[in-house]
Amino acid sequence: MLQNLQSLWTSVWYCLKLAWKSSRGYTLIRLIGNFLLPVFSIAATYLVKMILDRLTVTNAPVSDGLLQISLLLCFSFLLGTMRSLMQRLASHAATIQNSTIQNAVTLSILDKAMSSDLSLYDNEQFYDKFSAARSDSFSLSNILWSTLDFVSAFFSLISSFVVLSQANIFYAVCITLLVIPSTIANQYYTRKLYLDDLQQMNNQRRKDYLFFLGSSKEYAQEVRCWDLKGFIKKRYMALWDTIIQTKRKLSFHQAILVFALSVLPEAAICVFSLQIAGSTLRGDLTLGDYSFYTGMMGQILSSTMLVIANLSTIYANKLKIENLRSFDQYIRYTIQSGSCKIEKIETIEFRHVWFHYPDTDWSILQDVSFSITTPQKIVLVGKNGAGKSTLLKLLLRLYDVSDGEILINGLRIQEYDLEALHQCFGIYFQNSANFAFTLLENILLNRPQTPETIQMIEQLFQRCNAADIMQQAGGSINTYLTRMFSDKGIELSAGQHQKLAIIRTLSQAASCFLLDEPSSSLDPETEHQIFQYLEEVCCDKCAILISHRLSNIQLADQIVVLHDGRIVEQGSKRELLQKADGYFTQLYQYQAQNFKE
Repeated sequence: MLQNLQSLWTSVWYCLKLAWKSSRGYTLIRLIGNFLLPVFSIAATYLVKMILDRLTVTNAPVSDGLLQISLLLCFSFLLGTMRSLMQRLASHAATIQNSTIQNAVTLSILDKAMSSDLSLYDNEQFYDKFSAARSDSFSLSNILWSTLDFVSAFFSLISSFVVLSQANIFYAVCITLLVIPSTIANQYYTRKLYLDDLQQMNNQRRKDYLFFLGSSKEYAQEVRCWDLKGFIKKRYMALWDTIIQTKRKLSFHQAILVFALSVLPEAAICVFSLQIAGSTLRGDLTLGDYSFYTGMMGQILSSTMLVIANLSTIYANKLKIENLRSFDQYIRYTIQSGSCKIEKIETIEFRHVWFHYPDTDWSILQDVSFSITTPQKIVLVGKNGAGKSTLLKLLLRLYDVSDGEILINGLRIQEYDLEALHQCFGIYFQNSANFAFTLLENILLNRPQTPETIQMIEQLFQRCNAADIMQQAGGSINTYLTRMFSDKGIELSAGQHQKLAIIRTLSQAASCFLLDEPSSSLDPETEHQIFQYLEEVCCDKCAILISHRLSNIQLADQIVVLHDGRIVEQGSKRELLQKADGYFTQLYQYQAQNFKE
């Protein structure tokens, strides 16, 4: 019990600190409002009592009575005005502060998602926790609201309890105790429903993914041409039925039990009100006393329900906050940046490198060793799944090697500052993505815009045979890609997307280029022009190229042939083709025979 209370307080304190950090002024307004509103409510009830008592006085002059009632009504008006003003100020503060807190938490989750190791994205549990954290982040503002409401309701309960105890402490104690069973039942089922949500998180993600498939433009062609409408809806509804089945049962039991138990305090108030009415009829209490004490009983009931309901809400949200905080703890930064700066890559060496993805036993790379020295160019060749793309990921330290080491300029890659290391590379990933930004923003990304860079980019459009993109954009490099944010945005073909991504790569001031299948969607003319330009750009730089089109190996000073994660052959094109039964010769002949008559 003590541990639960301590955990609850930790969650509340976490939210209060976050609220205070986001805005001290708004937090103060909300705290003051939550203390004053119960006072205003009790004062208003007492003013009604005084007015009723004055109305029942029969032996006083009418003018005196009207004067006193006028003063009481003025106080009531002033009190109501102040209460309304405080409610509006508190509502304004809550609206702005909740948005501020939500934005801060969302930004924090986004930052963690973007800075976490890539290996986490290979982990199903990470996706479940990430989805839960995104959903539960909304609870931070809710628990803060519930905390402040709890303070207000608790203060109102204490005040009402003290006042009603003057008449009969049994009334106050009994009403308070009779509220507890329904709130305990409500808390129990609230916890069960949340735990069920966590258990169904994987199914919820699957359902959301199916919705994305059916509603996104990315898959619109496949959905229609393969007639996937019924298939997607069927699987979507199957997941929905699985998710809602337990939730429907728990929610129904919660509604029935809480309703049955909530009748108890209402019945008690009816009985106690009847007793107070009897005392009033006998003359022991005034009509104002009846109004005041029954009002206090109602306030005790509502305050007690609010106190326990808010505690239940805080408790339920506490579980969500604990899940959110566990997401912070779940992130494992296994790849730590070094401190050594680097401006230029001169040598790269893979020395007995082994690699397997986290939580798997299958080795993607096995004892891989080769080296490259500026201005050498290496082409990696092999079937799909041979480990070619994985080599580039290791070189960029998106993953760390499982065994062996990678040296750059003679120094272990782990010693280098990651940001400085990445800036040395011009990178084209296989099927590199473009963004719903302008053409210029797609190329520059986070680099500064200068007249020189714009001129260089315009030249790249010509050299990479991408004038068709500029023509489609009406000659404006500030035209948006896709129509997501602009009706005048342009839609590109697969080949045009690839040309734009290659232009982005070649525009970088890099000392080493990493190109993974850069011509898979290009027409022969564009492919020829790009490789011709690439040869010029890389005349004093090193490059590693992955290509299934062996016609592109004319750039290679050295060819590294991989098969099942191992280097099976290595050498120049001439050296490898001299091996009539070699693996490279076999791959080369598969493609060469297509050009023979």
